[in-house]
Amino acid sequence: MTQFAIVYQSNAGHTKQYAELLSKRTGAVALPLSQAIRVLPIGSRVVFMGWIRAGQVCGYRKAVANFDVIAVVGVGMAPAGTQIDQVRQATRISSVTPLFTLCGGLEPELLSGPYKLMISMAAKGITDDLAKKESLTEEEQQTKAMFEDLGSKVDPQSVEEIVCWMEDSEEQYRLFRLGVA
Repeated sequence: MTQFAIVYQSNAGHTKQYAELLSKRTGAVALPLSQAIRVLPIGSRVVFMGWIRAGQVCGYRKAVANFDVIAVVGVGMAPAGTQIDQVRQATRISSVTPLFTLCGGLEPELLSGPYKLMISMAAKGITDDLAKKESLTEEEQQTKAMFEDLGSKVDPQSVEEIVCWMEDSEEQYRLFRLGVA
């Protein structure tokens, strides 16, 4: 039996897709943050997943105010496993809290509210700036490719490291509760 839940906040749906993938793989229940606040007891152990905006994992502060966040997963436009230090610093995630990043992709038509307009304006400015450069760094090449190759980049294989961590964490927690660890 799983001792923690997966709580997420999604905008374009990529974070929700990853939460559902993790739920299927681990047996942990996956709930949107707004619902989790209503149904889970305060202080419940959760893995929090949120979309990355301006380097921050959206919903993280609300999640830590209500739950015992044992790990964080940020879903953004950059390749999985990148930008860990930047996201940790911008979101103010403790250095002892495991942090994972996944690539969700970029689908402006799925964004809600002002984010749709903001990303459209930012995309034009960024691509125009990059087009003026004679040579691009690796990060700039990735950024350019991201804006040229729009769409979902949700990859079921990219959750493998998180699944392994969750299974190990579950076993360690079980042994601790039994007084073995």
